[in-house]
Amino acid sequence: MNKYHNFIGAYCVQSYLNKNGRMNVHATIGSTRKKGGYNYEMDLRKTYSEILPQLESEGLVVTKKYVRLAEGLSFDVKDGSDKIKKLEQKLNKVNKLG
Repeated sequence: MNKYHNFIGAYCVQSYLNKNGRMNVHATIGSTRKKGGYNYEMDLRKTYSEILPQLESEGLVVTKKYVRLAEGLSFDVKDGSDKIKKLEQKLNKVNKLG
């Protein structure tokens, strides 16, 4: 799996194989691009400050550009699909609370 994206409400879960051969797994919020991605000028922490407590209560880390699992951004390829599922489960839970 070189690239993956899936929309969950306003979230877009993405993963891709980085140049070090590891799988980056993260989500963006409010993407209007067909294949996800983020707006380089937007700061998620400022723009979506009202949902930060919900995301952080699920153990997710919100940076300026994306939402990721607390255990990191990149993982061994063999763990990549498990990490995608874990991130999607957490976002589904937050999405239902919202």
